[in-house]
Amino acid sequence: MELDGKAIGERVLMERRRRGWSLRTLGQLAGISHSNIDDLEKGKRLPTLKAVQKIATALDMPVERLIGIGSLSGALSSSARGKSLALDTISVNLMRIADLNPDTITHIEAIIADIAENEERKTREGERVRRAQRRTPKQARPPDSEA
Repeated sequence: MELDGKAIGERVLMERRRRGWSLRTLGQLAGISHSNIDDLEKGKRLPTLKAVQKIATALDMPVERLIGIGSLSGALSSSARGKSLALDTISVNLMRIADLNPDTITHIEAIIADIAENEERKTREGERVRRAQRRTPKQARPPDSEA
């Protein structure tokens, strides 16, 4: 897997802004100069693994999420990983096109996640019904009972 330095920088920027931290604050917490973090956020520099680990620890987030493979990626279904990455992408794009504060972005993410969960639930229910219909031949189905 090739690291996307620009995407990592955008995630760092998004998470730093979400917390209301300055470059100096994140730099102090991560033990990295604020100018290096600034270069990373602007996509001017590909971070080292050690820097990614320090920044992830300072942000209290999994390294996997910071580098864009989704948290708990091994345990998540492919659709859940896709949603996590999609939400990260949406968040970054919202920050680019609008001057939205992190709380607003978090609220929008929650709405999008709810919509995605509802769609996934509908899909699962439809699949369950189709499987049940395939297992039960029409002739063997009990007639509709009148209550």
